[in-house]
Amino acid sequence: MRGRSDVADPSPESGGPGRGPDEPRGPEDGDRHRTDAEEDELVRDWLEIVSSVTGAQDAVLADMHRQCGVSSAAFVVLTSLREAPDRQMSMHLLAGRLGMTSGGFTKLADRLQAAELIERHPSSADRRVVLAVLTERGAESAAIAMTAYQRGLRSRVAAALPGSHLARLRASARRLAAFESKRA
Repeated sequence: MRGRSDVADPSPESGGPGRGPDEPRGPEDGDRHRTDAEEDELVRDWLEIVSSVTGAQDAVLADMHRQCGVSSAAFVVLTSLREAPDRQMSMHLLAGRLGMTSGGFTKLADRLQAAELIERHPSSADRRVVLAVLTERGAESAAIAMTAYQRGLRSRVAAALPGSHLARLRASARRLAAFESKRA
C-alpha cells in the first residue's frame, strides 16, 4: 500500500483525535474531506488486498485438492469437526461457516456421509438439531488435508511473507475484525 500524506499527527497535542496512525478511523475523523483521487486509491488498495489474499487462498486450496482430493468445502467441514468438542457440530452451524443454505449443505453432507467421512446423529439436547459427527476415516482425511494445506501455506504464503510481514498482516486483519465487530 502506498503511504498516505493525508494522515495528520493524531496526538492530542496536535489537536488530533488522540489515536495512533494505525488505529481505525471513520467519517467522524475527517474522511469526509478526502479527494476523489484519494477515494479511488482507497478502493484500489482494498481490492488489491482482497484479490491477493483470495488468490493465495484459492491456490493453496487447489494444491490441497490436487494432493489429497479434499474439496475446499469438505476441508472446512472436516477441520471444523476435528477441532470441535466430541468432533461434532450442528449441521446448521457448519452451513453457516460455509455461507451455504441448509439445502446446499445437506447435499454436501450427503456426499461426505456417502464417503464415510461424517455421520449424522440427532442431538440429545434438542431433537430439532442434527449433528454432523466426524468418523475415524474423516479424521484421517482431515489430517492428510491439513498437512497438504500447511505445506501450501508454507510454499505460497510464508515464502512470500516472512515472519514479520505475516505478523503485521495478521495484526491488521485482527484490527479490522475488531473494528467491524464493534460496528455490528
